[in-house]
Amino acid sequence: MSMITLCDKAREVCLESDDHPRLLHWSVPDPAAAGNSDQASYSAFTRTAADIDTRVRHLLPVLATTNPKEVEP
Repeated sequence: MSMITLCDKAREVCLESDDHPRLLHWSVPDPAAAGNSDQASYSAFTRTAADIDTRVRHLLPVLATTNPKEVEP
């Protein structure tokens, strides 16, 4: 099983354990903290969504070629 954390706060509370032998962390800025205006927030959420989309697209081929027995406890 794999687990991906996206913010630094989540990384702090999600410690590595036997339940999640493949823990990845992607430090993604919180788009909600981008600004007070709707335009600034929208822009930040759009960038964050694009960033996560890119990361997932790169991760999928890796997961597809990983032997499932490597990740099972």
